Amino acid sequence: MSAVALQARGKTAAIRIADAPAWWETATVLATLALASNAVIPLVFNPGTAAGNATSSLTAAPAVVYDPISQPSWLLLTLFILAMVIRHGREIFVALLRNPGIVVVCYLAVISMFWSSVPGSTLQYGVQLGFSTVFAVYVGVRFGIARFVRVISWMTLGAIVLSIFFALVLKRYGIDPAHNGSWRGVFGTKNELGRMAVFGGTAWAVRFVTKDVSRRRALLALALFAAAGIGSGSRTALGVSGLMVVAMGLAALFVHTEPAWVAVKGLVLSAIALIAVVLATSLTLLLHVVGSDYTLTGRIGIWGAVIDAIRVHPWLGYGYGAFWRGIYGPSLAVFRQAQTNPPHSHNGFLDLLLNLGVAGLLALLVAYGTALGRAVKQLQRGTGSARLYPFVFLCLFLLYNLTESSLVDRRSLEWIVFVAVAAGLVRESPGWEVEQS
Repeated sequence: MSAVALQARGKTAAIRIADAPAWWETATVLATLALASNAVIPLVFNPGTAAGNATSSLTAAPAVVYDPISQPSWLLLTLFILAMVIRHGREIFVALLRNPGIVVVCYLAVISMFWSSVPGSTLQYGVQLGFSTVFAVYVGVRFGIARFVRVISWMTLGAIVLSIFFALVLKRYGIDPAHNGSWRGVFGTKNELGRMAVFGGTAWAVRFVTKDVSRRRALLALALFAAAGIGSGSRTALGVSGLMVVAMGLAALFVHTEPAWVAVKGLVLSAIALIAVVLATSLTLLLHVVGSDYTLTGRIGIWGAVIDAIRVHPWLGYGYGAFWRGIYGPSLAVFRQAQTNPPHSHNGFLDLLLNLGVAGLLALLVAYGTALGRAVKQLQRGTGSARLYPFVFLCLFLLYNLTESSLVDRRSLEWIVFVAVAAGLVRESPGWEVEQS
């Protein structure tokens, strides 16, 4: 190798090392993702309160959740975000400009204070959503998708290992008292544990398929995620896990761009459509498979009451975070109609309509469609987990919000990962280096 080539190679390596996030950045991001997952801290301080918000009486106020750690931690994180904006402001700004749907969602959340019945709270929640979004964009453009997947996979594995320990040893905390001994691990409810099992299991499955980690290590991790998911008894986790296998198969199919694969893609998509129609018209079979009933464990009644509430303020909603306020907000009408007191709609799309109306939903659909289009292109040009994870995660993000609610939550792990993936796809797009020069 010539001296010029060696010198050029050395300069390239130096640039890559300098560009890699420092250890303290990685540690901060890891801690923030763990904080956003609502693991350990809320449970330890409120072991007897499932999810920290359920009450048995339809007229009782929600239980008070004591948590002296999370709020100060988020305040410290705010300072970190401001520092990163100063340091990497140009990259963050460009990534936001190329994801206008995400910007509009955050903008609507803030200005919804003008039609909210609790403008102070709505403004606070909207600002918190904005800071979480900026943090996620920073993570996406600074870490890139491959490095971010590694961080996510190890964070979720830590949460699952702790959850299994809590369920088997610290049963006072690790067993969900509201669901006949089902595991909840280090989370407030069994459904949260099930969601984390699917969430982390998907990341490890991607790393297994793309060989970004040793097969033995990946299989051991997947076994732990499966054990936690089964122990939680979450039906949503079971159903979504099966669908994620289909999503990974579709991703593998879209990798091929040769003309010979066009017919294969058509046949596979037609088969999926046919199966979907059969299941939709054979509801008894579908519910039997997932072990549920016609009410989807009470969700149907909640959704009917929520839809009635959406009709009152369809276009802009009630204001961000202004609906679900127990007996002191519009949610009281849902409690009375559905004869239960849920903390949310158990559907992310319905909750977004309650918060920001049709305007907010359309903005999110634009953001999601933009990210999905880039993820499909990434399947054909990326490598390793950076190729597969965006498409698979976007499928997971959509599916889980059909029966759970974490679509646009100001401090939820799912929203942060969604925005980070969207920003990471911008970084992976052709011309990003030129654009930053």
